[in-house]
Amino acid sequence: MKYLFIGFVKAWRAIVSPWYSPCCKYYPSCSAYALEALELNGALKGVCQAVSRLLRCNPWSKGGFDPVPGSPLEAKAALWWADETEELIEDLRVSPGPSSAPAVMG
Repeated sequence: MKYLFIGFVKAWRAIVSPWYSPCCKYYPSCSAYALEALELNGALKGVCQAVSRLLRCNPWSKGGFDPVPGSPLEAKAALWWADETEELIEDLRVSPGPSSAPAVMG
């Protein structure tokens, strides 16, 4: 059953997607998300995750980075955020704050 859904998504990407300009507001795109969800989690959970993502993809959503839970992309993103946070904290510790001396007008 999983391979039937994977085939459907691949056919969608080959036949329908070329008719649209690349305009997905999410990364990865909805079809890439669906493929990864199906490959990682099987037919039932993968389809549920893909449908959930499609429902989130509407004119009122902001979009952004939304990897499949448990995917390698999510793990890499978590490591990247941890590194960025450490660097930011270190920068805040090292950089001097604003001077408390009054400005001299003259």
